Amino acid sequence: MSFDFWWLARFVDEEEVGSVSISFARAMAAGGPSAAGLLAIRRWIQNEPCTAARGYMSLPPSVKQAFGGWYKDFIWAFNLPGFQVFGEQVASQLTEDNCCRFISIRRCSPAAVLWQALGYERASRLPGIYGNLFIPASEVATALRVVKESYAGLDLNQATARAHAWIADSNSLEQTREVIELLPVALTEATQRGKGLLVVGRPQI
Repeated sequence: MSFDFWWLARFVDEEEVGSVSISFARAMAAGGPSAAGLLAIRRWIQNEPCTAARGYMSLPPSVKQAFGGWYKDFIWAFNLPGFQVFGEQVASQLTEDNCCRFISIRRCSPAAVLWQALGYERASRLPGIYGNLFIPASEVATALRVVKESYAGLDLNQATARAHAWIADSNSLEQTREVIELLPVALTEATQRGKGLLVVGRPQI
């Protein structure tokens, strides 16, 4: 079965902060990555120099086998149970006014693509949890500063090529770049509008 993965970003008005905050907290409380997912992330960190240079899909079969099939577990590690349900609710509430970004890619969670693009050191400094975040308007400027610091000095073309090696068989280079640019672009727009920001990732059959 083939999956699409959505990454949704929507603006949050002041009067919505209370309800969105409660829903986001419930999603977080529903659980983090599985044991297999956490192990896959650790293996990705350990093998990052190799995967950053070539991308998993281009590795020799013997190397893939040595990794113990962690690639699939890595992709799914970022799809937290609570945010799968919450993401469906968020998608149903999107309007022309509150929708900031809607990204759909095939066969790989956007957060996994982002981590592959940025590398662990940069990705681990990002606000939120595994690509999901809720930032009220009063904290958006701070979150934007953190993201800019995490991206400082990043070669966007190299990062895009590195991440695209993972998903090139099903997605375009432009889709990969959209994933990498979502957080800085969305937070910048939220700052300009004086709005909060909600970002949620989920798989979609």
